[in-house]
Amino acid sequence: MKTIYIFAPFDPLPGEPGYPGRFGTIQTVLKKLGHECVWWTSDWDHAAKRRRNADQLPSDIRVLPTPAYEKNVSFRRFYNHRILAERYLQTLREEIGNGKIVAPSLQFVALPPIDAITACLKIRAEFSGLVVLDIMDVWPETFYQAIPIGSIAMKRWLGCLLFYPQMRKVRRAISECDALTAQSTSFLDWAQNLGFSGRPSHVCYLGADLSEPIAQRRFDPEGSLRLGYLGAMGVSYDLETLLTVVYRIRKEGVLLELDLIGGGTKEDQLRNWVKAHGLESSIRFHGYLPKQEAFKHLARCHMGLVPMFPESGVTVPYKSCEYAGVGLGLIHSLPGELGNLVKEYSAGVAYRAGDENSLYKVLCSVLDAPETVATYSQGAARMAEAVFDRNKIYIGLGEFLSELDTG
Repeated sequence: MKTIYIFAPFDPLPGEPGYPGRFGTIQTVLKKLGHECVWWTSDWDHAAKRRRNADQLPSDIRVLPTPAYEKNVSFRRFYNHRILAERYLQTLREEIGNGKIVAPSLQFVALPPIDAITACLKIRAEFSGLVVLDIMDVWPETFYQAIPIGSIAMKRWLGCLLFYPQMRKVRRAISECDALTAQSTSFLDWAQNLGFSGRPSHVCYLGADLSEPIAQRRFDPEGSLRLGYLGAMGVSYDLETLLTVVYRIRKEGVLLELDLIGGGTKEDQLRNWVKAHGLESSIRFHGYLPKQEAFKHLARCHMGLVPMFPESGVTVPYKSCEYAGVGLGLIHSLPGELGNLVKEYSAGVAYRAGDENSLYKVLCSVLDAPETVATYSQGAARMAEAVFDRNKIYIGLGEFLSELDTG
């Protein structure tokens, strides 16, 4: 039996919308495999931007006090991450020292945040054990797109300069961790390009819960085509293009509806745009919802949307797994790993991010051939069962962590 500490502040906790995500799932799996597993996280809810109530959480979820932040791309968020890492390091030193807790035999730490890795390496140096890095996002590269000037090449050049200290920490973590996991093959490749080699590695997609039978979607052309979006509303998401194209198609007299489940920095701007164009009855904002409520809205949709800019660095996001898990074919803008999976399983169709005409043609192709909804739904179900089933892939991740030699 191992004592495993998960250090991951961004995933939802019990009672929050989206639970269980990656880390709630792997904690449950590790406990079933016989390990003592404690999840360390922040008292600041990253999605909802509010304080968490630690009193209602089980004892194996430890919440550390951190400063608030409102914007995902901000110095305040980086400050939050630094304080979180310091609190983790301080708390473990104190509680291991006085015998309140035992030193971890393995730390499973998410990237991001970057500062968390440094704290985990210090704990390893002082108390031994392994550090396993889980690549959830390609930080700090994902921030390059937020630089407000220049072409993509210029943003990257400036990003390399501005975020050099953070990238140096990431390179160190990748070079010094004992093993590495990633939420996509593309992220493992990224780590290998930064110097990871010669140590154990494992890919586990974010996945979906397939405990219920996967619904098969069909579209009656006499009715309205309903699209669903689940997730954040920030700079990485091509939501302005989506709203513009829905408006364009509805002006042609075509029945088309959109349900948006989630929130973020763009939400107010998007709501105002919808109101200004008189689309409140056909484009509906639901905010962040508990998983069951969110999925009730998705159950009424025909296809799920992944409108993301490739420059975000995202490869196979949560929403793509969740859509497939409920039988929604995907309309997406991510070439590469997700695009290859969707093509392999005939699970949807792609458009070019930021290109209104491209998305318009894709939606018209679905409206003109309503049988494609059923085709994409069947393909999405096959994709979910093959590569996204959490009951299978997280057992694989748990067994990978279990088999690492902690000495």
